Amino acid sequence: MLRNKGASAKRCLPHLGTDEAGVSRLIDRLEAAGFVEKRAGKDRRSMALEPTETRASLIPKLEGVFKKCREQFLGSLAHSEIEEFERLARRVLANVKMSDET
Repeated sequence: MLRNKGASAKRCLPHLGTDEAGVSRLIDRLEAAGFVEKRAGKDRRSMALEPTETRASLIPKLEGVFKKCREQFLGSLAHSEIEEFERLARRVLANVKMSDET
């Protein structure tokens, strides 16, 4: 959200591996903790998310942590292997979502 100021919840959805209700709950928790603010979106039904100034300073630190984790867990894999892993993980998540709906 720091790079994509004003991003909508719907725009965040593909990156979070959850449904709209899960994203909505996550955004509510982030807002309650003071990490983001909800603003009016482009139309009356949408909202835009903005990181708060006080919390935005944490983003570079978190990016470093995520980078270190990525290197630790995926560092020895080739780019094509990482792409295949991500493809399979998306399929597994889709299967989980389908089983939740039945």
